[in-house]
Amino acid sequence: MTSAFALVRDGRRTLRQGPDALAHRQRERLASMVDFARANSPYYRELYRTLPERVEDPALLPVTHKQDLMARFDDWVTDPEVTIDRLRAFVADRRRVGERFLGRYLVTTTSGTTGHRGLFLLDDHAAAVVRALSLRAARRSLTPSVTARLLARRMRSAHIVAISGHLAAYAVIARSRAAGRLSTRGSRVLSAHSPLPELVDQLNRYRPVFLAGYATVIALLAGEQQAGRLCIAPAVVSLLAEGVQ
Repeated sequence: MTSAFALVRDGRRTLRQGPDALAHRQRERLASMVDFARANSPYYRELYRTLPERVEDPALLPVTHKQDLMARFDDWVTDPEVTIDRLRAFVADRRRVGERFLGRYLVTTTSGTTGHRGLFLLDDHAAAVVRALSLRAARRSLTPSVTARLLARRMRSAHIVAISGHLAAYAVIARSRAAGRLSTRGSRVLSAHSPLPELVDQLNRYRPVFLAGYATVIALLAGEQQAGRLCIAPAVVSLLAEGVQ
C-alpha cells in the first residue's frame, strides 16, 4: 500500500515539473479510474457505454446521484464480495465502527438527512489519498509557530462528532485509533449531541491544542468563547463534514 507521505512526496515532484506534468498526471489518473469502473462495475459499464474509449475530460462523465447508487448498490460496487445485505448487517452493529469490513474496507455512512442514506467503503489506498489531501491542505496553516504549539502540547486534540454509528468522521477516528495513527491518550472524542454547557465544561478542562468538529457546533462554541464561558486557545481549528459559506 502506498502511504500518505509517499503520495504527498509524489505530488510535490509532479508540481515541480510544472503545469503540463500536473495536467498529464490528472488525465492519466482519470482515464485509469474510468477504465477500472468500466471493467469492474456493471452499473458504470452501462452508464459509460456511450463515452469515448479513453476519457480524459471529467466534463464528459454523467452525474450520479446517491439514491441511484444505493438502489443499484450490488451493481455499482467493484468488489463482488461486497453486497448491500452484508454491508447493512455490518453497520447495524455499532460495536464494529472502525473495524475493517471483509478485512480490507473502512465503512462510512451518511446521516440520511436528505432522505437517502449512503453507505461507502474505502480501501487502504483510498484512505491514504484522503490523508495526503488533508496534509496538503494543512500546509498553509501549519506555520513553524503553530507546529511548535502543537508539539509543545503533545498534539492534544478534541474531536466533536456524532458518535451514534458508522458516520464518516467518527468511523475515520475509530479506524485511526485502531491503526495507531491517533493516540487514545492524546485525543478526546466528544459527542456533537451533548448539551452546549457540557461541551464547554469538557473543553475548558481538557484545553485541546487541536479542535475539530462540525461547522455548526464550532460556531456555537465560538459564541461561547466570545461570551467568556469557553476559555481555550487551540492552535488549529478544523471544520468537518459541513460546507461553509
